Amino acid sequence: MQRITITVPDDVLADVKSVVDRGGAPSVSAFFAAAARDAIPGDSLEKLAADMEAEFGPVPPEIQEWADRILAGEIDE
Repeated sequence: MQRITITVPDDVLADVKSVVDRGGAPSVSAFFAAAARDAIPGDSLEKLAADMEAEFGPVPPEIQEWADRILAGEIDE
C-alpha cells in the first residue's frame, strides 16, 4: 500500500467524512480507494469472472449458449 496526497473540494471532503461518520466507509482513505476501484472500467467484473472460473470451473457450453441467446434477445428467459 502507498500513501498519496490528493486535493478535493471542501464540500466533497465534508460529504465523504459524513459518509465515514455514518459508518458508510471505514475511513476516508477506504472511501477513496473504493471509489477509485469502482471507476476502473471492467476491472472488477473481469476479476469476478476469473475468480468464479477458478473456483467453479469454466461455464459449460450449453449454459454459455443459453446466456448468449438471452443477451441477443432470441429468448425471453
